[in-house]
Amino acid sequence: MEKIKLTKLFSRERPFFYFCMWNESDRMGFKKFVGHKIRNNLFMRDGRHNKASVWYDLIELEQLNYLTAKKVNGNFRVFRKMFEILDKEWKYIGPLLNREKKIEDINDFAGYYKHLVKWWSAMTLIFNIPEIREAKKTLRDRALKRRALMERHSEAMYRVYLEFWNKNHPEYRDISFVILPSEAIKLGSGKLSKMDILKIRRRLNGFAMFNNKIYTLTELRPMLRRNNIMLEKHKIKKEIKEIKGSTACRGHVKGIVHIIRFENQINDFKKGEVLVTEMTNPDFVPAIKKAAAIITDEGGIMCHAAIVAREMNKPCIIGTKIVTTVLKNGDLVEVDADRGVVKILKKA
Repeated sequence: MEKIKLTKLFSRERPFFYFCMWNESDRMGFKKFVGHKIRNNLFMRDGRHNKASVWYDLIELEQLNYLTAKKVNGNFRVFRKMFEILDKEWKYIGPLLNREKKIEDINDFAGYYKHLVKWWSAMTLIFNIPEIREAKKTLRDRALKRRALMERHSEAMYRVYLEFWNKNHPEYRDISFVILPSEAIKLGSGKLSKMDILKIRRRLNGFAMFNNKIYTLTELRPMLRRNNIMLEKHKIKKEIKEIKGSTACRGHVKGIVHIIRFENQINDFKKGEVLVTEMTNPDFVPAIKKAAAIITDEGGIMCHAAIVAREMNKPCIIGTKIVTTVLKNGDLVEVDADRGVVKILKKA
């Protein structure tokens, strides 16, 4: 049996509400619009901090891009259907994301999650189409416009949930990042036992969801081995002098590295430092404004860091995969965003 390799695509401080929505909508959308059933995906919380990562098989994602381009290029009705679903579901979730309405009770919450998954099942394809070169340019441009509108609401999707949860279930605030939407609905309906809650609290030390099933981290590794699945690891040379990535915005600067791993570290960032992180989001904008340059582990040419860097004309290198592992706070680096190269001049 050929070994399957999963690659980390995304790592953020998000509740598992967000990752469950991602998983369900991906599976729903790709099945509905391109006829493909997701074979392998992994969502993993590695420890007691509230950060989790998303892992996919890149070969499968390439196949999905091909199938998506083939479907939308050959049948405009499929593309139009995606927009119809976005508009239909937005009537329900839009007022909540815009803070015009609030989730009042557990039935509201259940409805919000159901409509959000349906909305994102179309949005997940619209989100990808701008970066699929095989898709027709007119379709890529139209998808990009809708994607830009959506990105303004990306943070609100899970924050609406957290606001509801912390207001209505303050006694369970500690598990807000690890409880699944289906479990939250049961808890709100009085259908979870004390033993169920205890099992959920154990996830605070780390857990994973692989192909819709929950595993402890102890269970995950042998399960992956049995299924001939490996997680991609990047071998890093001890004496590495240069780090390569993709240019998002050109420029050439030298500066001191400041790594931001968690959002509560953003306010510590100082003007003129080089911002190094896995990926940015709208909360990072104050730090980006101060930064001499931005370097990320993740991202494509249309990621948040790339778009904001171009808007602010900040040198930016994305998709290095290893920069947060190799660099340390206080390192002096030369950022050559013309060539997509970070040169380490002096270690801290």
